[in-house]
Amino acid sequence: MSGLVAIFNVDGVPVDPGLLPTMLDVPPFGSTSHVWTDGPIGMASASFPRRADAALNDPDRSLLVQGPLAVLFDGRLDDRERLRLSVDRCSDADASLADIELIALAYGKWGADCASHLLGDFAFCVWDAERRVLVGARDHFGVKPFYVSHRGATLVVSNVLRSIRRHPLVSDRLDDGSVGDLLLFGLAMDLRRTMFADVSRLPPAHTLVCNVGGEPKIDRYWTLQASNAAHDRDERESVEAFASTLQHAVADRVRGGPIGVLMSGGLDSSSVAAMAACARGTSARSTVRAFTGVYDTVPEDEERYYSSLVAATLNIQIDHLPLDGYALFDRWNSGGLPPEPTAEPMTATTVDMLARAAEHGASVLTGDGGDPLLLPTTLIDQIGRVPLAQLTAGLWTSLRSRARPPLGIRSVVRRWTGTAAMATPPWLAAPLLRSFNPRERSIQIDAQRAVDNGPRSAALNAVVDPWWPSSFETYDPGATGQPVAIRYPFFDVRLVHLTLQLPSFPFCVNKHVLREAMRGRLPDTIRLRPKTPLALVPGAFHGRWSVDAAVRALDSVAGIERYVDVGAFASTLRPETLFAERANLVAVGLALWLRYSSGATALA
Repeated sequence: MSGLVAIFNVDGVPVDPGLLPTMLDVPPFGSTSHVWTDGPIGMASASFPRRADAALNDPDRSLLVQGPLAVLFDGRLDDRERLRLSVDRCSDADASLADIELIALAYGKWGADCASHLLGDFAFCVWDAERRVLVGARDHFGVKPFYVSHRGATLVVSNVLRSIRRHPLVSDRLDDGSVGDLLLFGLAMDLRRTMFADVSRLPPAHTLVCNVGGEPKIDRYWTLQASNAAHDRDERESVEAFASTLQHAVADRVRGGPIGVLMSGGLDSSSVAAMAACARGTSARSTVRAFTGVYDTVPEDEERYYSSLVAATLNIQIDHLPLDGYALFDRWNSGGLPPEPTAEPMTATTVDMLARAAEHGASVLTGDGGDPLLLPTTLIDQIGRVPLAQLTAGLWTSLRSRARPPLGIRSVVRRWTGTAAMATPPWLAAPLLRSFNPRERSIQIDAQRAVDNGPRSAALNAVVDPWWPSSFETYDPGATGQPVAIRYPFFDVRLVHLTLQLPSFPFCVNKHVLREAMRGRLPDTIRLRPKTPLALVPGAFHGRWSVDAAVRALDSVAGIERYVDVGAFASTLRPETLFAERANLVAVGLALWLRYSSGATALA
C-alpha cells in the first residue's frame, strides 16, 4: 500500500513541489516520498517502510512517469494475464510488468474508460500531458480510499484523509449532513461526502476527469446488476463453481510475501484461511499466520478454542490477542485518534491486531463480506419473482437439510405497522436540525437500502451498502497508521457476480454453498458451526462509564452544542441503557473526537 497525493492547479499556476512530501509525512509512511511535478500538476507517493520479504512493496511502483503519462497507483490488480493480453502485451517478458505499468497500458488503450476493464482493489490517477487532463478512478466496491478537495482553482486528490487535510486550502470545518448521518446511522450515508466540509469522496466504481481550465467531472463506470438465478445448474456444479471462484479470489490476494489472516473461529474467515493455506501449499506453515482477538475472562467466548482448531487443521501459525483489557475510545487522547469522527469506539483493538500482523507481512486477509454476499432473500420477497416449482424445490432442499429458510413475515409486519422506521435521538440540537431533517433522511435511506433488484435483492443491497466503503476506509493503513493492508476476498467482483446468480434457496440459507464448498477443507466442527452472536455487548463490557461521565464528556467540548443538546442528552440517559443505544455512544465519541483533535472544529 502506498500513500498518494496529486495537486492540479487548473488555472495553470505551477505546483509547489515542497508541499507534496509534507502532506504525505503521516504514519505509516514516514518522511521518504517520491515527488514529480510538471507545471500545474504535481504527484507524490510514499510506501511502507522497506521489508526484506516485500516483493510488491517497491516505492518506485506507486509513481510512474512514462512518456506523456504520469501515474499514481495504490492497490493490486486481479486477472493480470487477461488484462495483459487485452492491452496487446504477449511476450514472456511482459508477464513481469508491475500493476502500475499495466494501468499505464490500460489507459493508453482505453483512456478514461480504462477502469471498467480492470479487476482488483485500486485507487489511481493518470496525468495525460498530451491531452492536459487528470483522470482518477476507484475500485468497484471502494476497498481503496479516494479523497477529493476542490478549492477554487486547485484540485487535490489523495488516498489518505490525513494527507489531503494537510493542504493549506482545506479547512477543518465539519459537514452538518455527514455529522447528522453519523448520529443517526453511524456513518456518512452519502458516498460522496466525508465528515469534513472541504473534503469529498470519489464513490466506488467511479472515475474523476478534470481538464486544464475545467471543472472535475465524476461518472460511474460500473454498476452491480441483478443476474438471473442459475436454477438449471445442479447443486454439485454450483458448489464446485463457487469453491473454484473463491479459491481464485484468495489466490490473487496472496501474491507476494508472507500473508496474515484475521481469523475468528467462524465459517467465513476460516474458509478464507483454508483457501490461503491451499494457495501457499507446503510453505503455508511459515508464510500464513492467523490473528484472532479473544476474551479470556468471558467463559462464553470460545474463539480461542475454535480458531486454534482451524490453525492446527490447516497447519498454520496463530497469534491470539486478548481483548479484555481495552476500554472504549482507548488511546484516542494519545495518538490513536481516528482521522474523522466515527461510530467505532474500539479502534485500538484493530490497530494492535494489525500491528502484530505487520510484523509478519504487509498484507492480511479477512472474511468480511461473507454475510452480505450469502444473505438469503425471504420466502415472501421471492414469491412472484422465482418460478413456483423452483422456489418450492429449493425450500424443500433447505428444510430437508434442517436449515431454516427466512420467511419474511416479521419484516412485512414491521413495514405495515411502521415499526421498522429508525428512532430519532431526542437530543439532536436545534442548529443541526435547521439543515438536517432526521425523519426525511431516515425514509430516504430506508428506500435506498430496499431497492428491488430481483430475487437476490437482499444480498445485492447489502453488498453495496455504504457501510462497507466506510469500514474499508476505517481499517485502511492511512487511517490505522499500521503498515499492513487488508484484503477482502468476498468482495472479489468475479465471486460476487457468481454468488448473486445462485438461488437463495437452498444455496444461501445458513450459507449452504460455503459450508459445502468447505467440505474436506475444514473440520466439521467449524464447517457446521452455527453462526453465534457475540458473547458480550462491547459497549457494556468495555464501557465502565457512568451517566455523569458521559454528560461531562459532552459538556466540556466547545462546538458540540451544534450537534447535541447536552441538557436533553442528560435527561434521557439511563444507566442500564447508557451505551446499549448506539446513538448515545456515537454522541460521546463525537465529543471526544472534537476534544482530542488538535485542529478540527465544529461549524461556527
